[in-house]
Amino acid sequence: MSNRIALTSLCLFIGLTVFAQNGSKWRIGFKAGWNYSDQRMSGSPEGTDKTFNQSTDWLSGVHAGFRSELLLKESIALNADLLYNQRGLKTIIRYPTGGTSSFSTNSHYLSLPLTAGFKLLDQLWVEAGGEISAWLDQTALLDGEKISFFDDSKYDATDVGLVGGLSYQFGKWIKLSGRYYRGLGNVQDVTFTDANGQPIKDKANLNYHGVQLSLTVFPF
Repeated sequence: MSNRIALTSLCLFIGLTVFAQNGSKWRIGFKAGWNYSDQRMSGSPEGTDKTFNQSTDWLSGVHAGFRSELLLKESIALNADLLYNQRGLKTIIRYPTGGTSSFSTNSHYLSLPLTAGFKLLDQLWVEAGGEISAWLDQTALLDGEKISFFDDSKYDATDVGLVGGLSYQFGKWIKLSGRYYRGLGNVQDVTFTDANGQPIKDKANLNYHGVQLSLTVFPF
């Protein structure tokens, strides 16, 4: 499923790029940068510890790929990115014996953000839109050691959210941008149990949110 979504995202990005080439003010560049994200759980079922309804600690990640921009008017643009994207979390696991372990997990995505850009000042733009991501893989560390215990079927094949931020153009070739991402869908299926160890039917909602700082270079 995620492979089909990734292929669809790639085809859509290529299609938008080919369409944009019919306009005289189209360009494509190489984009890369840094992510800072965490995960929030909300709506944990009745009878469970409500401390689950909280955010984890923030985790750094990276993104890299391509950016396509089409200038419709002097102050309005359509933008499409195709990015390898990391989102994750870190937390402390506390054991009944009193011991603790550090735990972090990073989700790997192929992301397609689509935004509209509006010029505020000479080279300062505000951007807003949506993003769909195809889940590729997961990396987890326990006390710094890589572990593998995930059931892939527990992860949703897509992560959908909203994006918004600012970008500034330096000369003709370089653009610096900052963006906030807010996930809307549940990215992981978590089952709680009651005091008797029986599964609880109701599910919690887990979604990512975070910030992204990017540098884009337009070589053409």
